[in-house]
Order: sequence, then structure tokens, then C-alpha cells
Amino acid sequence: MGVCLVLGASGIGTAAILKFSGNNPAEAEFPAMILHTVFFHGGVVGLVALFLREQSLSWGEGFGLRFDRLKVLLWPVLLTTIGCLVSAQVLGRISGLLIESITGEEAQTQAAVELLRNSTSWIRLVYLGIVTVIMAPIAEEILFRGILYSSILQFQGRTIAIVANSVLFGLIHSNLLTLVPLIVMAVMLTLLYDRTRNLLAPIVAHSLFNLANFVMLMLSDGTE
Repeated sequence: MGVCLVLGASGIGTAAILKFSGNNPAEAEFPAMILHTVFFHGGVVGLVALFLREQSLSWGEGFGLRFDRLKVLLWPVLLTTIGCLVSAQVLGRISGLLIESITGEEAQTQAAVELLRNSTSWIRLVYLGIVTVIMAPIAEEILFRGILYSSILQFQGRTIAIVANSVLFGLIHSNLLTLVPLIVMAVMLTLLYDRTRNLLAPIVAHSLFNLANFVMLMLSDGTE
């Protein structure tokens, strides 16, 4: 219920900022992004921390978030990250071609990507980098792998839990172009968590994936 309230507040606040931006909605995109990250990413982590405290559980006991035996996680994390990067590039191109062939229009990228491409301020770039590489992986992995996957797994089989969790992960990003790539990425991250039973593994893999895409986007814009 708390997560739903956080998502609702984030959506309403973001819509309100964009609505009252007047004739210059581009100027409202960055404040809307800040509001979304504070409510969603900060809210999810805060709610989970409160829940664990009420249950007298540590992060390790609640989600298997452990920093020991890091060497054991190295290869699974790296291989998963590479798999996510390769599949995202291939499936993203295929999705783009299919969308263009069906609609006759070029597929739209995520709002965050467009905001990054259009940002000329270093303050904005630093903030977007922190959100992309640190805040988003932590909050999303806690929510999707730590909470949703584990909750569904208690009532359904492993396959249903992986599929449902992954589809929800893709849908929440609200972008048709990245829907399939994100679903496949979520499957890989869920399998990584299922194998290691350590939430740190998918968090690091997710962070490395976002970091690689962030750097590639910055370099590609710099060469245009």
C-alpha cells in the first residue's frame, strides 16, 4: 500500500508540474524528474527501511543484502551485465524497426534519455548520473527483486514469479521501445538474484548496466 501511495504521489506531482509549466514544458522536465526520484526512489527505500525496523530485521535478513564473499559475485554479476547490454542493444533495434514499420513513425525514447541528451548544465548531468547509476538500481531492485519477486514466489511457481515480476518491471518504465529489452533484462536480474540469494548482485549488475548506457549516451552525443 505504501509503495502504491508513493507511485501515486510521484505521478500526480509530476503531472501537476508539467501541467502548470505553461508554454515551456521543457523547463519543467528537470523539476519533474527531481520530484519523481525523491518520491519514488527515496520513498521506496524509506518505506522498506521502516518496514524492516518494525519487523526487527536487518537488510541482510530481509533481502539477503550481504557484503561478504564479494568475489563469488564477481563473475555472475559481470556475465549478467554483459548479457543485459547485448540483449538491450539487439532487442532495442528490433523493437525500433517493428514500431517504425507498424506506425510509420520513429519510436520515442524514454523521457529520462531525452532529458539527458538535452541537458547542457553540469548540475543536471551530475544529478541524472547519480539517479541513473545509484538511486534507480537500489530502489528498483529492492522493489522488484527484493519485494515483488519474493512475494509472488510465496504463492506461485518460480516461472510465474519471474515472468510477472519482469513484465511489471518493463511496464513501469512506460516506454514501448524499451519494453521488451527491459523485460528480458529483468529476467536476467531475477535469475541472478535467485542464484546468488544476495540482493547486492542484481543491484550492482543493474548499476553497471545503467553506467555503461549513460557513458555511451554521453559519448555518442559528444561526437555528433
